[in-house]
Amino acid sequence: MSRATSTGTGKPYGPQRVCRVLGFPRSTIYAGRARASSNVVPLVAQRRGPKPRMPEADLLEGIRDDLAASPFTGDGRRKVWARLRILRDIRVSRTRVLRLMRENALLSPHRRLHRASLPSTTAQSRRAARTRCGAPTACALDRG
Repeated sequence: MSRATSTGTGKPYGPQRVCRVLGFPRSTIYAGRARASSNVVPLVAQRRGPKPRMPEADLLEGIRDDLAASPFTGDGRRKVWARLRILRDIRVSRTRVLRLMRENALLSPHRRLHRASLPSTTAQSRRAARTRCGAPTACALDRG
């Protein structure tokens, strides 16, 4: 569109005028031209920032060795991270240890309270608890 010529003046419209009329930035035109003219390899998502000193495979091996050497079952990420840091002198981020343990299903299983097993806090259940306490007017359950 920006290369089309005006019938009245015989001059091209130009990208600035076309973009203003259509309501989008000029960078869109330039990006489209760049994509069409070059064989650009699509970007691959990579880790941002400085590269870690210890590769992921070595760290994962250290985590697995630590879990195997532990006499306990169900060690969490905090203990694993602390033992790596103190006993093996492996200095890595806690979040990196957590991510690797999560991705490789090494996190300890934890119990979750289900909604059905939690006590109800409705007025009806308080009345029932009051009668179980033996005090018809005031009970320890009403204070909290």
